[in-house]
Amino acid sequence: MILATAAWGLIKWVDLAINAGADDIKLSGKVVDQFGNPLAGARINYYASGEFLIAGSGFGYVFSDQSGKFAIEVHGSSLRVGNIEYPDAMYVGLLEESTGYNDMYVRGNLFWSHQRYDDMRNLQWSDYTPDNPIVFDVWVVDREVAKDNAKHIRWGKRSLRTAHDGRPYTLNFLINDRKLQITEGVSDNGNIVISCARDSMKEGSERNTWEVSLQAVNGGVQSTSDRYLNKAPESGYLPVMEVGRTFGQPDYQHGLYGQRYYFQSNNGDYYGTLFIDYQPFNMPYDFKTEQYEEQFCLISIEFKINTTGNRYLFKDKNLLSKVSNSD
Repeated sequence: MILATAAWGLIKWVDLAINAGADDIKLSGKVVDQFGNPLAGARINYYASGEFLIAGSGFGYVFSDQSGKFAIEVHGSSLRVGNIEYPDAMYVGLLEESTGYNDMYVRGNLFWSHQRYDDMRNLQWSDYTPDNPIVFDVWVVDREVAKDNAKHIRWGKRSLRTAHDGRPYTLNFLINDRKLQITEGVSDNGNIVISCARDSMKEGSERNTWEVSLQAVNGGVQSTSDRYLNKAPESGYLPVMEVGRTFGQPDYQHGLYGQRYYFQSNNGDYYGTLFIDYQPFNMPYDFKTEQYEEQFCLISIEFKINTTGNRYLFKDKNLLSKVSNSD
């Protein structure tokens, strides 16, 4: 009797160990282009992982139907949509996510559709059904347009150290590819004028109200939440864009990251986009001299600009090198 009970307990334990953390997982999704149009025939690659002694369904793929919809049914502890393939499609994203990206180019998202929390029972994603699919959006490249603009779109990035007293600086994106020129003062020989203003710091940890002014040379700027900064809008630009925070207010932050803008400058001769990190409080400490060094505002800018006046701004050097060399 004791042996039978022990054997039954062992069998039950093994069964629990083998099936722990495994579920039948069903995910309903939809693939659309940058305009919201459904994409048929997109290949959705996924991986269903296991846990403990169960292997999970592993790697697989499905295709979207004429309405752009797809369904994945697997067994395991979690499901990851790794990437989505479609001719001339770049940068798969999730429509419902915020645009808190860490660089200008959206390289895609690894989406965990089914994953356990620490208590091992609650599911992280469980409400995507055929009537409520999760939506993935992709930018589908027009190869002819890309070919026509490939040599005219410049991209670059640079971190700028500016004064903190509101002094203006003119940025020129047309010097050469991947670089920009910064000149103190306001000049027509450039595309963007930027300035940073705040009170002086007495020590490196001090914080106060700050403001950055952003304006285009003979043009305008507008902020955006667009995921893909690949085509500048025709209108909606403001002469000046001011960004900052008031010390002591509930929304106060001592810096802002991943701010996204479109601009048009020089009376519409140029359209471009900006991806900016604002870090207005910088006061390095020299441990050798035991003194603080000169304080500054740090503004990191990534940009794209079309030098022909076209609003088209898609630039991917790998794709465009193929497009430019194609017939």
